[in-house]
Amino acid sequence: MKKIIAFVLSMALFVTMAGCGTTSPKEADQNASSEAANVEINPALIKSVTIYWADFESGEWNEQEKWEYSYENNYPVSKVISYPGVDEKTEIKFEYTFEGENPVSMVKYENGTKTYTSEYVNGRLSVKSQYFEDGVSTRHQIYSYGNNDDFFTSILHSSHVADVEPDMPYYNTEEIDTIMVTSENGLLKKTVNDGLYTNWLDGEDREWMRFNGTYTVNYDAMGIVNTTECTYRDEQVPVNYIFDVTVADGRVTEAIRKSAQQGSTEEINECKVVFEYTDMAIDAGRYSRMINDHIMPDGNSFYYYNWY
Repeated sequence: MKKIIAFVLSMALFVTMAGCGTTSPKEADQNASSEAANVEINPALIKSVTIYWADFESGEWNEQEKWEYSYENNYPVSKVISYPGVDEKTEIKFEYTFEGENPVSMVKYENGTKTYTSEYVNGRLSVKSQYFEDGVSTRHQIYSYGNNDDFFTSILHSSHVADVEPDMPYYNTEEIDTIMVTSENGLLKKTVNDGLYTNWLDGEDREWMRFNGTYTVNYDAMGIVNTTECTYRDEQVPVNYIFDVTVADGRVTEAIRKSAQQGSTEEINECKVVFEYTDMAIDAGRYSRMINDHIMPDGNSFYYYNWY
C-alpha cells in the first residue's frame, strides 16, 4: 500500500488539473424529479434484475441470469444470482459500517470468499480493492472528485497481479483515467474518459502511454445511458452502443443494449435487462448510477457507476 500512496502523491497535481470536469454544483434532488427536462423520476432500489442475451440466429431473447437483492439502511447486504434450469446459486454478501446514513467501509464476499473492500469519504467511494482467494490484495482503484457532486472525475488504478500470478499475460499496471463530467440537476449528461497507463516489471522504468481511445457516454433526461462513442487513435474500428429504455411510472422497467460498428447503420440486439423494484426510495442520482451499472457492458472503459 505504501507504493500506491507514494504514486498518488506524485500524481496529485496531474489529478487536480486533468481530473476536474465541467459539472455544475450538486443540487438537491430529493423530490426525485428533473423539472428542467420535464421528466418525472420515481426512483427506488431494485428488487430483482433479469438478464437476457439475444440469439443472433433466431432473434429471440434467452434468459441467462436473475439477480435478487436485499437491503439494510438502503444499501445491499446480499445479492443472489440464479440461472435457468440450474439449482446452484451464487451468493454475494456485503458487510457495511456506517456513520449516520453514510457508509464508511464495505467488505464484499462471494460464496464466503472476500473479493472486494471499499472505503468511503462523506458517503462517496474513495478506495476500492480487489482480493484473490489467498487473501492477497492485488488491485486498487482510488477515486477523486473534482466537483462538488457525486460523480468522480479521475481514478487511479494500481494492479500488482504479477506478484501473485506470474503467468498472467500482463504485468504490474498503473493507470489514471481523467474524465470530463457534465451534469444537470444532479444527473449525468455526458462523460468523456481519457488518460494514461503504464505496464512494468520490477526494476524497469515506467513508460507512460496515452490510452488508445477516447470514450464518451451520452445520457438521457433521467441520467440513464443513451449512447456510447469511442474514437481510437489507430485504424481499429470501434463498437458503439445504443440503449432503448422503457420507462413506466418514472422508473426504468426494461433496457435493451444494441451494438453497432462505427460508420454502420446496422444495430444488433445484444442484451436485455428487466427490473423489478422494492418500495425503498432513493435519490435520482444514485438511481441512475444503479441502472447504468446493470445495463452497461461488463468491463467497459467508459465510466464506473458506483451505487453501493
